[in-house]
Order: sequence, then structure tokens, then C-alpha cells
Amino acid sequence: MINLSKPELPIFMQDEVTNKILKEVISIIPKGTNVYLVGGAVRNSVYYSLFGEKMRQRDYDILVIGDSPSFVQNVRSIGFIYGRIRRKRQV
Repeated sequence: MINLSKPELPIFMQDEVTNKILKEVISIIPKGTNVYLVGGAVRNSVYYSLFGEKMRQRDYDILVIGDSPSFVQNVRSIGFIYGRIRRKRQV
């Protein structure tokens, strides 16, 4: 359980390297654009807060609302690979 008097980082930001990378990504989000973590990172954080066990984190699924072309260009410029799910029933 998270102690509200002493805020803790979500499990996906506790690793020093991951924390640094995610802060860099946050710094390049275009003005007026919102980026949300969805999927596995959120599930893993909830699972950790409930059971105290870390789950394997392979990637970070995101939802971008706003200037997504600029955001994609920005993350590619710092070395990220941007991909989309390409399945018949998922986008």
C-alpha cells in the first residue's frame, strides 16, 4: 500500500535508468499534447501495489492525445522505436 505521507514512485519508475528515460520522454512531449500510460505498465503497478511482487516489463504502451506526429518525431530523435499493433481487430 502506498503511504500518502511519503509519496513513492510507481513501480515502473523505481529503476534508476527507467526513471531517467521516462523523465526525458516527458520533457519532449509537445505543448498541448497529453500522453498516458496504458496496458501492462499500469497493470504491473497495480499488481505490485496489491501483492508486492514485480512483474516483467517489456515495453510501455501509450495513448497520445494531441500532436502525435511531433511526439513520435521527438521520441524517435532520442532513439525510441515507435510501433503500432497491426492485427485485424486491433489498432
